[in-house]
Amino acid sequence: MKMTKSKQKYYFFSGKGGVGKTSLSSAAAIYSAAGGIKTLIITTDPASNLADVMEQPIGHKITAIKDRPRLFAMELDPDKATAEYKERTLAPLRGVLPEAMLSVMEEQLNSPCTAEIATFERFVDFLDVSDFEVIIFDTAPTGHTLRLLELPGDWSQVIAQGTEHNVNTCIGPAQALADSKIKFDKALTVLKDPALTAFIFVLKPQVSSIQETKRSLLELKELGIESTNLIVNGIIPTTACSNSFFAIKRQEQLRELDNIINLDPAAKAMYLQEHELIGLEELSAAGKLLYQTPITAAEIVRSSRAEKKITASLAMPLHHPIAEINLAPPIEDSSHLIFFTGKGGVGKTLLSCATALNLSDLGYKTLLATTDPAAHLANILGEPVDNTVRAVNGTYSLSATRIDPKAEATKYKEKILSEAAGKYPPDRLAAMEEELNSPCTEEMAVFYRFIDLAGSSDYDYIVFDTAPSGHTLRLLKLPVDWKDQLEIKTYAAKELSEADSAAKAKFDKVIKRMQSDDGSSFIFIVLPEYTPIIEAKRGADQLASIGIKPAYIIANQTLLAENCAEGFFAGRLAAQEKHLELIKKLFTAPLAQIPLLADEPHGLSALRKVPIQLNIKKGVKNA
Repeated sequence: MKMTKSKQKYYFFSGKGGVGKTSLSSAAAIYSAAGGIKTLIITTDPASNLADVMEQPIGHKITAIKDRPRLFAMELDPDKATAEYKERTLAPLRGVLPEAMLSVMEEQLNSPCTAEIATFERFVDFLDVSDFEVIIFDTAPTGHTLRLLELPGDWSQVIAQGTEHNVNTCIGPAQALADSKIKFDKALTVLKDPALTAFIFVLKPQVSSIQETKRSLLELKELGIESTNLIVNGIIPTTACSNSFFAIKRQEQLRELDNIINLDPAAKAMYLQEHELIGLEELSAAGKLLYQTPITAAEIVRSSRAEKKITASLAMPLHHPIAEINLAPPIEDSSHLIFFTGKGGVGKTLLSCATALNLSDLGYKTLLATTDPAAHLANILGEPVDNTVRAVNGTYSLSATRIDPKAEATKYKEKILSEAAGKYPPDRLAAMEEELNSPCTEEMAVFYRFIDLAGSSDYDYIVFDTAPSGHTLRLLKLPVDWKDQLEIKTYAAKELSEADSAAKAKFDKVIKRMQSDDGSSFIFIVLPEYTPIIEAKRGADQLASIGIKPAYIIANQTLLAENCAEGFFAGRLAAQEKHLELIKKLFTAPLAQIPLLADEPHGLSALRKVPIQLNIKKGVKNA
């Protein structure tokens, strides 16, 4: 990435949750503006931390950043984008169409499809903005970003097919969407043009981060996007290795750097800083490190050859904290739901795997499910996890599954068309099939699969490894939103169809289970850092609005005093104590801690060593 006045205008910062996308994209934006370039940074993450790191309010509008001429920012809000989209769609029709018809259209626009297309259209609008010389996108974690980038081609195809057969799409009459098709086609051209657009993947020198980056690079290539660069973040400097714990962790990082260099020999590197990258001054300094005095991963590896190697293996200290979690026993004919949620990169997948395995070892029939499109269950468990529910080898009673959006969409389409066969004429079936080819179908299918799992009574416990906060909050609020829509429909029509009645009963069951202390436990995972804590607080407040409260807060990857008595990590240890106090101040739920582990646990034996202790209250129902 070259921060100079050039034709290249659009920069997408992407990567696994928690790798530092917001901090580094903000650093890049500040550096760009400081070089005299009028720059806009936009976050597409529904749980944005952009305002937190910039230390000023931003919101769903282009906002000037204080004391930084030529720098502007915006947080793309899905709810506000949806409201704007509805108003744009309905405003020209008011006074033209009968009220009854307008009411039907307004009801149709309350589907999840509308939120997705509204956010997408707003994103595409910024690929045709002439007011800025550089636009930087701070994106949601990889799986959701790839979904966003697939949409221009998907929607363009849907509109083309609808226009050919003169039918409605789920976002309106195809003939009326000709301008949208032109806009979507143009967006595709911009995204694929390396002279205009560059994709910067931020990653950490860790197995899971590297694997997700590899997968994402391949998926971008399938979309025709090949202009990519890598920034490796969080490398432990030699000055921080005054004890064996961090010295050995650095050696592990160096081994992973070799794998990253194979992906991109020119990959830039960013050392772990002594302080969090929050505030304009810290971000400005990081930008200068990246673009004024850059260092590559290859240079770090070459210079490390003179370092003294430590052959000892890391072991967990004897007196490390153990996260004690008290859980309600399963109720007869009902599954207790456990949700691990929080900002990307805080360790949700690891802790959900360790908890599910722990429950299975205690003799409970347990299902582990992930709603994250960039799922890592298979990597951590050490065996395949797909869209089917399958037993995990080497466990007493643990099964695992992944809610795969594409696989679920295929099943959903087949189910709808199978049920419609014989009820409708061929032309109507063909129109239904075209409508089901809409990108909206994926979100609908994922939602219904989640409802099926969360409403199941086949297990003692169901552990959900969720997507990062913003996407999870949207998924968890959907049953409530749709139940409200069905109640409005009941009021208007006096009665529900058989299918609507069945759906309402499912939603009622899941909502009741999520809102009950006996039915569910919501566990927020944070790092002992400011932005994950503030994001968790916002998430907890939003869940409180639908009657759900957190059962625990787990501070993951906490530093131990014996490893940070002096030097580089002493400052981070002091900051950690302040952040732990902030957690106690912001949340009424009990706080548990898990220390920074020696390495990433992979496989069942390593998971069993993760320091979590589950205490099941009296009234236990064994499998």
